[in-house]
Amino acid sequence: MSSQFSILRLLRDVQARGAQGKSDELRACVARAATFRDRVPRGYFLPADALDPIETRDIDLALQGGTPAGYAPGTVVASSLSPALRPRRWSIEAGVVEVSGLEGNGEIVLPVETTEAAGTWIGDGASAPEAEPGTSGVAVSPRTVTAWSRITRGMLMQSSVSAENWVRSHLQASCDDAVDRALLAGSGLADDPMGIVNTPGVGSVQFATSGQPTRAELVSLFSAAAKADADPRRITFVAGPTMAETLRETSVDISSGRFLLERESIEGDVVAKTAPLIETSHCPDGVVVAGDFTQAVCAKWADPLDIIVNPFGAVAMGGGVDVHVFLTADAAACQRKAFAVGR
Repeated sequence: MSSQFSILRLLRDVQARGAQGKSDELRACVARAATFRDRVPRGYFLPADALDPIETRDIDLALQGGTPAGYAPGTVVASSLSPALRPRRWSIEAGVVEVSGLEGNGEIVLPVETTEAAGTWIGDGASAPEAEPGTSGVAVSPRTVTAWSRITRGMLMQSSVSAENWVRSHLQASCDDAVDRALLAGSGLADDPMGIVNTPGVGSVQFATSGQPTRAELVSLFSAAAKADADPRRITFVAGPTMAETLRETSVDISSGRFLLERESIEGDVVAKTAPLIETSHCPDGVVVAGDFTQAVCAKWADPLDIIVNPFGAVAMGGGVDVHVFLTADAAACQRKAFAVGR
């Protein structure tokens, strides 16, 4: 579907007031909305993969006059369009689990095993003791993430795969940014998810000097998660650019000539020779988070993407449109003891 559906064509159709469902894009949106009888779209329900990038093989087919990409034969495809500078998409790299296709409109409790069933040695003929694992739940709620963008007339008039992919990635990245930030540093207030940094029950290490951890404090941060039985092979540090700069400038000791943050291999930087670091401006200043991020979850509901196209906004006089995209999602730490926050 992603290679057949064109957001740019949809925007042009709505701008031309063709909202009666005459185009393939509008018909797809109307059909999609009909399957969600309990919900009314703010604008249009997009196909589930509407923001997926068009792959190279689709570009080749478009250039050869094929139909999957939906572009005219002979279309000249630019090699790329320069995207905006955004915070590093750290969650995928760190291993955060994405749970998608959640049904219903209310709160959902994800089961979490808090204590494992323990094996017990017994004598010959003795009865096996009962050992039931302890369980609890982490509640995730359907929260709304919205992203707003202006698409200029020049971009609307493009028919290249490159332009289509730029619009898709721009809208998708805006939502992804909000989810990544919330998972790490969400306040938990109002409509904001509770981020790992602010979650009660995670490990904590207090730096003697704010924003300037020592090697011993970083090792303690790693150990706080490892001692709670977080898999030490999966523990990763996450910190902001300012903290990473400090770690690169801070010597391990006087004589070694080594620093707290150094590149150990082509795979990336390692903190105090314990675990890799992911540097992202989503992390608050002065904070270092350590943990097994496979124990955190990004939840996305079964609802489709909802898009509002406003052809009468501030850019209308120049032939452009305003676009709002809405995503239903939440983020949470499942095994809180798998994380530790130093500050």
